[in-house]
Amino acid sequence: MLKTQTEIEQENLELMLTKGMNEYQDSKQKGNLSDIKACNYIIPYYVGDLANSLGLYTNEILQGKAKIKALPAKMLQLLDPLVVAHHTVRTVVNTSHFTDRRITKIATTLANFLETEYTIVHLEKKDESLKTALVGFVQGTNYSDVRKIKMTKDLISKYHKDISKKETSFMQLALKAIQVLCSTYPVINNKIAPPLCDLRNTSRDKLVEIRSWFHIKLKELITENDGSILGTYHTPMVERPLPWTSLEGGGFYTPRFKYPLIQTTVDRQEYRGLKPERTLQAVNRLQDTKWRINQRILEVMESATNSELSWGDLPTPYDAKLYLTPCPHEDVPNEHLTEEQKEDRKVWRQQASVHYKEQASRESKVLALRMSILEAKRFRKYDSIYFAYFLDFRGRAYPKATFLSPQGTDYVKSLLQFSEGKRIETEEQYKFFCMQGANTFGHGLEKKTFAEKVQWVKDNHHAIIKTANNPYEQTGLWHEADEEPWLFLAFCFEYRDYHESPDTFESRLAVAMDGSCNGLQHLSAILLDEVGGESVNLTNKSVKGDIYSDVRDETLKLLEASSEPLARSLVEFGITRKAVKRPVMIVPYAGTQRACRRYIDEQFKKEGGQEVFGERYKEALTLYTATVWEAINIKILKGREIMSYLSTVAREIIKETRSNTICWTTPNGFPVKQKRVETQNTTIETPLGFTVKEKGSFRTVLQNYTEDTDIRAHATGIAPNFVHSLDACHLQETVNNMSEGCSYAMIHDSFGVHVADSPELFKVLRQVFYKMYKDQTVLNNFITEQPIEITESQPSSGTLELSNVLEDEFFFS
Repeated sequence: MLKTQTEIEQENLELMLTKGMNEYQDSKQKGNLSDIKACNYIIPYYVGDLANSLGLYTNEILQGKAKIKALPAKMLQLLDPLVVAHHTVRTVVNTSHFTDRRITKIATTLANFLETEYTIVHLEKKDESLKTALVGFVQGTNYSDVRKIKMTKDLISKYHKDISKKETSFMQLALKAIQVLCSTYPVINNKIAPPLCDLRNTSRDKLVEIRSWFHIKLKELITENDGSILGTYHTPMVERPLPWTSLEGGGFYTPRFKYPLIQTTVDRQEYRGLKPERTLQAVNRLQDTKWRINQRILEVMESATNSELSWGDLPTPYDAKLYLTPCPHEDVPNEHLTEEQKEDRKVWRQQASVHYKEQASRESKVLALRMSILEAKRFRKYDSIYFAYFLDFRGRAYPKATFLSPQGTDYVKSLLQFSEGKRIETEEQYKFFCMQGANTFGHGLEKKTFAEKVQWVKDNHHAIIKTANNPYEQTGLWHEADEEPWLFLAFCFEYRDYHESPDTFESRLAVAMDGSCNGLQHLSAILLDEVGGESVNLTNKSVKGDIYSDVRDETLKLLEASSEPLARSLVEFGITRKAVKRPVMIVPYAGTQRACRRYIDEQFKKEGGQEVFGERYKEALTLYTATVWEAINIKILKGREIMSYLSTVAREIIKETRSNTICWTTPNGFPVKQKRVETQNTTIETPLGFTVKEKGSFRTVLQNYTEDTDIRAHATGIAPNFVHSLDACHLQETVNNMSEGCSYAMIHDSFGVHVADSPELFKVLRQVFYKMYKDQTVLNNFITEQPIEITESQPSSGTLELSNVLEDEFFFS
């Protein structure tokens, strides 16, 4: 029986609460209860208060004022009271399921943690790089804290016996810390809280007993206010989302799932009375789009997932151990190793860390895939489903969805199709149909002309139909796709159906048109940059402009003209498009030369740069980076000028107004409010890399959170956020200017509609872009809107004839 939207939301709430309680029970039994979110509302206060008490006790020891036998001062100086408090509270909480509650039993567990942390400090003094490699290796695993400690102790005991010495003082410190915790009364929400635990005397030993209020409070935190502390689980809607008539009240139906339209750190009062009509209209149109589950894709994907097949780049489980060779010189103690052998072991640990990080990353991706499939199965019986939307502070639109979403990965998007079918009736519509197939297949086809894409589809007619008839055949064409294989498979199914019944077939495919480095398209249009505009397809050329290839070619030209000794070697080695792509991509988003170097370093190594240049690799990398950066400045001249100008203006605004927010309005009336405040970094890590969560210690009480503006963050953020607000405006106005009755698959710089509506979208998105920039008022409007008179002179405009974008085939294609 189909459910109403209210019933779906109630069901989602019950799933959230059940998941929260299951996590509580599972964590309690597994001994990692302190990791659940509810504990963050309680135990940090005990950590902070206990750290204060231990700090005072340490001072007494060092000053000779302790009334009882002092612990070794050396150890107390090396072990931060916050580190001791962190492990004490977590150990007491995590052992709450122990049948044996003797203080000596729990203190032994705690002492193991403290001893290992203490040993890591010694290891760092002996060999900092070795300590870094070891901590990176251990924290790169997905093991529990207890297992990480055991692994670390085993490694140190085996390879560093000279610093692995058991000391009774750890047990003494553990006993002392537990005793102090039992008399700790922190202040939580302006109320004195009771101790977390008690010591109860028995005939044999003292027992550490968690007070009953703690578990009662955890359950209350999980369930109270409809699980308000739990992450909200958003799914597709089975009824049309409530329309937005203001910045509040739209989207979901029930109170627990309500949210403000604009997700921002700015005080809600700042938006009081604002009603951006054009934005509200666009969001409502996005929400009105009817979707449904693509059953054929779901069937193939579920089969592949169940068999752990990585078809179409599906994430599959990853076991790090299968990719690791045995640790070199495993049976030799560290003190007996040669320097070369030590280096071998260090390299192995670094490599092992990479594999364990990959394992953790895969686990989350596989979980997301399985949840997306579960959601698709849950909603496949509905003829129509919808998505609620929200905006970020720049006006960018996002579906309010946890897993299944029109803005997901290739395989997630492929699980969705428009609910309404529309006929393909003209050759022009069919041209866009073929464009979708070629673009999603990849292999460079996305750079080709319409005619070439249509011809490719025609040439592969039989292979496409064969793939649709048997997608499980691993030699099928869709398995060769390297761009968006699952969306290509969705195209194959429709292509076959169309050619079987061309007169009656109705397409539900979303045909996407993607911008060419869209951030640079906006930057080039703002000041009519004729050089950058040509590279990002604003000039109506017969071949597609490629900014990445242009920067690569410019880099080669600069190197060939250079007198630097390594320039010729770099030219002979080869400058690739792939190496310059990411540095170019980050330019509109305040990318720095340091980030440019990092990305080039990564690709340079993949291409064998280290082997070729050997000891001169860093020198070659420096020249490579500097030349690419110079080439970027040549090819994106006006864009760089705008970004530099906006950064200077942002500093001027903040210094004059002393505000923490810079405001502007997009061409369609959306109010952007960029807030950047200084924050104190109070994150503390133990020597072994565990994050300490605490509140109320002397150390952090002195670090007051302020509303002081962060000038540097404003200066670096203003250009990318300005560009994002403009691409958001472009998307919104494109939606608003389309005919009534269209369905939309929109993702910032990728606009999608039915095949039948694609010719209209092709024209409208160009007309909207041209209208935004034709009068050259965008930058000036930003300046005149500021509360002060800007003294910095605006950069001059170029000579780009922007009207050419109306005919440019490759602008969005």
